[in-house]
Amino acid sequence: MKYLYSIRDDLADDYAPIFEAVNVGVAVRSFQQLLRTVDKESRNDYKLVCVGQYDVIDGKIVISPISENQEVEVEVLGNGK
Repeated sequence: MKYLYSIRDDLADDYAPIFEAVNVGVAVRSFQQLLRTVDKESRNDYKLVCVGQYDVIDGKIVISPISENQEVEVEVLGNGK
């Protein structure tokens, strides 16, 4: 099972394209790397959201209803840009 994530941009009122991660730790690491490229003042505009799951055995995708999307708490570390 892999998990499907998107990045919510509150300022743009938009979600970025979906990406997959084997677990929440990998998704958080990818999100943190992305945030290090964004101005410090803008980082709070972005949220990591789990939007569903992908079963790698049978190929089924289960999308979470918007009301059930789970925002992931992420602490941004390093690079003080």
